[in-house]
Amino acid sequence: MWLSAGRAIYSGAAPPHLFRIALATGAHEAVIPLAFQLSEDASPDGKTFVFTQRTPRGNFDIWTMSLEGPPNPKPLMETPFDESNVRFSPDGRYIAFASDESGRYEVSASPFPVTGGTLPGWSRDGRELFYLTADLHLVTVPVRLAPSLTVGTPTPLFTVRSASKWDDARFVDGWSDFDVSPDGKRFLAAVAQPANEEPLTAVLNWPAAIAK
Repeated sequence: MWLSAGRAIYSGAAPPHLFRIALATGAHEAVIPLAFQLSEDASPDGKTFVFTQRTPRGNFDIWTMSLEGPPNPKPLMETPFDESNVRFSPDGRYIAFASDESGRYEVSASPFPVTGGTLPGWSRDGRELFYLTADLHLVTVPVRLAPSLTVGTPTPLFTVRSASKWDDARFVDGWSDFDVSPDGKRFLAAVAQPANEEPLTAVLNWPAAIAK
């Protein structure tokens, strides 16, 4: 259960799912029914709530919902493994959670929000690593390879958009691949384009037309 500022969120009913209750009146309501959910934690600023939700496979993933306005639930971390016991850091920049990815439950930490990434690429001098985030930004990360790997703070460069959305999540909004110019100032990307949208014309009784 989470309590703050005269309200609480807890897991109840069967299967358990999230309920919200006003402590002054005792009025409560189901927040996101019809799913197996466990209450976890809220961000220190009181804007975001994290909970775990069981998948059809039987494991639990980490989800978030807004504490301001409509809940708008969405997945934060979806894996084939089990995540549980999610807790925010005091500054709200990280979450700690338990995961059985290694074969036993171990505690991990991750920046919040978790954006994920795909299509990594190196600069020619090895000082930068580029990748595409799940929220459609091309990001650069300063990197030092020697004497040991040191990774700096990611910086978004620009939003990636294209004319077509691919079904494959590896191809973020149409970028199936990209590379960086040797001077690090330009990018070459393979971008999906919309199909030819010329109208289709059906010709009936075409053998007769050819005979004429």
